Amino acid sequence: MDVVTDADDLLLLLTDWTLCPGMPGDCPGDVDVDGDGDVDVHDLVTLLTGWGSCF
Repeated sequence: MDVVTDADDLLLLLTDWTLCPGMPGDCPGDVDVDGDGDVDVHDLVTLLTGWGSCF
């Protein structure tokens, strides 16, 4: 994981979209965002809120 929120993070989130198998923390798309055990619209909003500067 790097310190920049970018397309790589979005792709990871979309790849893991929906409930993650196993325990919370088993899903990279969720761990990077809020760690609640699923990847959903809340993670997407959080990711987009942290997106880099708009030009």
